[in-house]
Amino acid sequence: MEPSSDSFIFVSYSNIDSHFVHKEVERLESQGYRIWYDKGDQLQPSQLWADDISRAIKECSCFIVFITQHAVVSDNVRIEIAQALKAGKPFICIYWEKVQLPPEFREPIKKIQALERYSFSSREHQYERPLDRTLSKYVAKTEPQKGRGYLQPSHPPATVVRHELLAKVVVFGLLLLGVICTFLAAGGFVAPYLSKLPGDPFGVPWMGVAVGSTFLFMALVLGGGALAIHLNYVRKKND
Repeated sequence: MEPSSDSFIFVSYSNIDSHFVHKEVERLESQGYRIWYDKGDQLQPSQLWADDISRAIKECSCFIVFITQHAVVSDNVRIEIAQALKAGKPFICIYWEKVQLPPEFREPIKKIQALERYSFSSREHQYERPLDRTLSKYVAKTEPQKGRGYLQPSHPPATVVRHELLAKVVVFGLLLLGVICTFLAAGGFVAPYLSKLPGDPFGVPWMGVAVGSTFLFMALVLGGGALAIHLNYVRKKND
């Protein structure tokens, strides 16, 4: 049976490997294949994006995963592999590096077609042509459109912009509050030595230490929160 004109390939990979995966996607698009892949520069609610990915895996005509050291430890890649195996999708493993699969995938993927890209001396004859022959069985070629990007998910772009802006505002707000608390902490520490009013509670050294320490602790908590949010965002992008 000939593949339908709306068939497409789902590409799974670690965003850390985007420097070569995106080039491969562009090469396949230039041959006329329609590709669904995460460009890695979208910031949206995780549940909405997970739903888009699950839907794309169910609807794709072929599933490709680029296997690297980063990919086998990526939770997102492992989830996508599991969903594709469960859905019984035509499955192609492209080993870009010589790595070992996670234990839960070794047996099922052993029976699946794989291309050990890292070991080929002839890229065109041993990798590109065999891959093209295999893909053409499942996916119909269309008019080549190099650099088309991924098939657009269902959520509106405005949602992406709003959540990206919200993340930046939260991090900036936490950092600003942390800076303010730092200045207040410094003021608390030096207040006893500047106060000349009799009976001024802040003129007592231990009170200055207590106030300064409190604000310093708050500054550290706020700074740590901003750093945690930033690192979590970077981790999700690289996952």
